[in-house]
Amino acid sequence: MLPRRHVAAIVIALAAHACGDSHDATRGAASRIWAVGQTAKGAVILRSDDLGEGWSTVFAAPMLTLSAVSFSDQDHGWAAGSAILRTEDGGSTWRVHENIVPVDPRPLGPFFFDVAARDARTGIAVGETFSPPDRFTRSIAVQTGDGGMTWTALASATRADNAFLEAVCVGNDGTAVAVGGAGFNSVTSISFALSSDDAGATWQDVRGDLRADGVGFLEGSFRDVACGPDGELWIVGRDLCQPFCDSDEPSEPLMIFRSRDGGVKWEEQSAEARREVAETNSGLQAVAFVEGNRGWVAGFTGDDDDRRALVLRTADAGAHWERRDLPGDPTGTLDAVAFATADVGIVAGRSGEDRPLLFATRNGGRRWTAVALPPDVKELADVGIVRTDE
Repeated sequence: MLPRRHVAAIVIALAAHACGDSHDATRGAASRIWAVGQTAKGAVILRSDDLGEGWSTVFAAPMLTLSAVSFSDQDHGWAAGSAILRTEDGGSTWRVHENIVPVDPRPLGPFFFDVAARDARTGIAVGETFSPPDRFTRSIAVQTGDGGMTWTALASATRADNAFLEAVCVGNDGTAVAVGGAGFNSVTSISFALSSDDAGATWQDVRGDLRADGVGFLEGSFRDVACGPDGELWIVGRDLCQPFCDSDEPSEPLMIFRSRDGGVKWEEQSAEARREVAETNSGLQAVAFVEGNRGWVAGFTGDDDDRRALVLRTADAGAHWERRDLPGDPTGTLDAVAFATADVGIVAGRSGEDRPLLFATRNGGRRWTAVALPPDVKELADVGIVRTDE
C-alpha cells in the first residue's frame, strides 16, 4: 500500500476457470476489476470487465478521498478513506458512511488508511484522528459486525502522541495484525506492530517480539500485513534502524516477519529475500499470501532518484524467494499486491514519473501485462482480489 494519505485504490474480482494448463495466460480467466481512485474532481469508482481494456464509472463523489478497499466475497466490500463506503451488490451501488465513531473528542477526521473484511458482516478499518486541543494525531481502529451499517471504536494498544495505524488484516479465525507509527519528537518516530486474537477487540504490542531489543524501527519500517489462508500472519517493510544501527551495517534492507501461532511468536525471514535482491537500498511495501505456502511481496530497489519496481515470489512459505521481472523494468515503487489464485494476480504502484503502475498476470508471474487506467486517475494505492467462481 502507498504511504500515508494515499489517495486511490484498486480492487479486483478475478475468477480463474482454467481448463487444461493452469498457466495458460489466454484461456478461461474471466475477471472484473474495480478501480477506486482519486481524480482532480474527487473520488471515483471505475469498473472493467475485460482486465482493464475498457472502463466505466459507477460512482463519483467530489468531496471524498479514498485510500483502501477490501472485499470478503464477490458481492460484499468496503472502501475507506475520509469516509467508509459499503457495497452489497458487487460494486453496482455504494453507501457512504461518514459519521464513524471517533476515539478522541472533537477530532478532525477520522481518516482511514486501510480496511480489512473478515466476512460479509465483519470488518476492521484503521487510521488516525486529529485532536485540535493538543494538536496530536491519535491512532484509531473501528469494527463493524453488521455489514458496515454501524462501526464501533476499538481500544488500541498504542496511545502515543502523533500515532496512526496504517495497515490491517483479519483472518477467518479472528486473528488480526496491524502496523503503524508514532512520533516522539521532530527526529525520531517509532513504528509498532499489534496483534489480536479476537478480531480486534483487544490488541497486544508485539514490536519487542519481532526483534530482541525492541527498538530501532523508525516510522516507515512496517509497511504492510497479510493474514494467510492457513492462519499465518506476515509483516513486511524496510529496516530503517538508524541511528540505532552500527554504521557498518547495510542500509535499509528489506524485512519479512512470519508468525505461525496467531502473532504470539515471530520469526524473521528476510535473509533469503535479501540474497535474491543484490541492492542494499531496497524495501517492501506490500505482501499477499494465497493457497497456503504461496505468497508475493512487492516494493522497490535503488536510490530515490533511480528506484525500480520489485516483485518477489515464494512457493514454500518464505523459506526461499525468487525475483520476478516486470515488462520494461519500470522505475518507481510497487505499493500493493493481490492474488486470487497462485496464477492470477496484480501489482500496483507509482512510477518514477509519479504515474500509475499496474500489471496483471494469469500465469503466476511468468508473464506480466501492463494495464492502463483512464488518464484522470493519477495514483494507485491498494489491490484486493475476490474470486467470482466461489
